[in-house]
Amino acid sequence: MDPSKREFSQRSSRGKNRRIRLREKRLFLILSYLLLFLAFYLFLKILLPFVASLFWAVIFVVAFYPVNRALKVLLRGRKGVSAGICTLMVVLLIVIPLLFLTTLLARELSQAYQYFENLIESGAFAKMIEELEDLKLIQRLLELLSNGNQPPQLEDALVILGQKITRFLASQTTLLVKKVSLGVVQFLVMLVAIFYLLRDGDLLLEKLKEVLPLEKGEKEELIRRIHEMIIASLYGNVLVAMVQGSLGGIGFWIVGLPSPILWGSVMALLSLLPVVGAYLVWVPASLWLFFGQGELWKALFLAGWGVLVVSTVDNFLRPIFISERVKVHPLLLFFAILGGIKAFGILGVVAAPVIVAFSLAIFDFYIKRPKPSQPGTE
Repeated sequence: MDPSKREFSQRSSRGKNRRIRLREKRLFLILSYLLLFLAFYLFLKILLPFVASLFWAVIFVVAFYPVNRALKVLLRGRKGVSAGICTLMVVLLIVIPLLFLTTLLARELSQAYQYFENLIESGAFAKMIEELEDLKLIQRLLELLSNGNQPPQLEDALVILGQKITRFLASQTTLLVKKVSLGVVQFLVMLVAIFYLLRDGDLLLEKLKEVLPLEKGEKEELIRRIHEMIIASLYGNVLVAMVQGSLGGIGFWIVGLPSPILWGSVMALLSLLPVVGAYLVWVPASLWLFFGQGELWKALFLAGWGVLVVSTVDNFLRPIFISERVKVHPLLLFFAILGGIKAFGILGVVAAPVIVAFSLAIFDFYIKRPKPSQPGTE
């Protein structure tokens, strides 16, 4: 065979083999990415029901990290014991206020029931209804409720309203039991996650750094920003709770309600629940002033104070307190927190600022990285 033809044949064969190997390599790469994507998807699907619990666990771990570190030094490196003590602290931090609120609520409901029972038996309730029916505002409300028909008596309207509320609460009993059971499970999952994150958090953090597709300095900066945002969110929520509790107590004192300091403290605790927290105190108090005491103007003042002062500061002060620590514009945090509450519920109060911190950090890394066209990048 002609040497030139033999060389051409060998070269052609080598080129063909190279193309086959290249196709096999591409196929292997595609299959590897598909398997990686599938594994990641299944992993997320497994964790998805517990995302809220895991996120709260991370928040508490960040908050208790200095305590856990000090305990490890005192206990000579016994990570499991120090993590267990910190987890118990979290339990006490959550359970004690809940027990306090539950006991207080049960006592107040018992007293309210006894008060209304005495009010009805003495005939004072019927007299109060007659006085309220003479008010033009009440007459106008009854006319609006009648839809053009004969306006009902105020007492009949209250009875109908009470029946509707009772039926609604009865229909929600099963759902309430289901949600409480789910909440207990989520709480237990959070505690388990807190324990293991405190015990093995340093190792997990190093593994996370290895996975992140960033430069070493960028990884450290990203973790630092997220840590600062979590701490700032916690401080911001506590400060907002203190302000709302103080304003709520002042409102109770102005209208002459008993125990303004106690109810201000309750409002401070409940205001940690965004949007609805403060309403759970001043709305029943306003209704009590109106229906229980017949104090229309005091009830209107307290309702206005609750809407315009107590509940409004939540949306304005929270972004300001957080932005002071992390140097993020309060307007951005304002919309982030509102959107976070709508998307994630109570979790959004902390999750939204953290997502903002993460997004801004990634954006800054992209801006600061040298572009390929710039000198010195080759």
